[in-house]
Amino acid sequence: MEITEQEIIETMRIYGGGFASALAVAADHADDDNLVRLKRAFPDYWQVFESMAASKKSKLERDDA
Repeated sequence: MEITEQEIIETMRIYGGGFASALAVAADHADDDNLVRLKRAFPDYWQVFESMAASKKSKLERDDA
């Protein structure tokens, strides 16, 4: 199952604390180059919220089955 950047950003915006939510807003407004810079600067946030997004998506898919 592939998780999109937008799914990660949305999960970060909804479930993150103040900083992670602000990072999600910045990522939403970033062009491709700046998004890469944000991801390189804060890889731990991307990993955590990618995992959360994957879990959420997996649960939704199981519920739909």
